Amino acid sequence: MKRCMSKVGRQFCHGVKGSIELGMLVELVTQLLVGLLVLSVTLVSTASAVIPQLTELVSGDSGQEAAVELQMVEIAVAAYQADHDGNLPTVEGFPLANELDEYIPGGVAALQGTYTLDGTTGEVTQTYPELSGLLSGLTLLDGLG
Repeated sequence: MKRCMSKVGRQFCHGVKGSIELGMLVELVTQLLVGLLVLSVTLVSTASAVIPQLTELVSGDSGQEAAVELQMVEIAVAAYQADHDGNLPTVEGFPLANELDEYIPGGVAALQGTYTLDGTTGEVTQTYPELSGLLSGLTLLDGLG
């Protein structure tokens, strides 16, 4: 770097031995711009690797919470079937509080996900809410990388 700066400083000494020419100046500027480009790509790739880990840390691993909640609802449906001669809970508006409150700790109101029930197979599917606020902003930033 020191050698580069001395070359740039000598450009103003016209006609003196060792003065820098225009071609050399263009080459130095090009090297500087390439260096800045490499640095910015490195920073973006590092950010794209760090941001998902940061969102997981801040969110408290919502993927695991969603899996536990889904399993809890599936167990509640199985318990309901066992108590009601194999009949499934009502499919429309599932899960209904009056049907599954006693099978889910905290009742249906404590669930964070949205659930649907297949009336023939009894399969429960889940839609878990997206992260909001800061986390959605971080997810958008992750998409830039």
